[in-house]
Amino acid sequence: EDDDVEMMDEGERRELINSLKQKWDTVNASYHKMAHKAVFDTPSEVKRKVAHEDELKQLENDIEML
Repeated sequence: EDDDVEMMDEGERRELINSLKQKWDTVNASYHKMAHKAVFDTPSEVKRKVAHEDELKQLENDIEML
């Protein structure tokens, strides 16, 4: 078992947060392009919408954790 946990310095932390926020912006923009539809007609549209929502939630959680 390896218990060597290294603390991230503030610069690395901020860089990671900025990177995660940029990724969130990209996924959010893509999500909004398709979210205007009231009805999702195909299974692939539903799958893509759910995948975007899940990824946005994960990115938000990751940012919160930092």
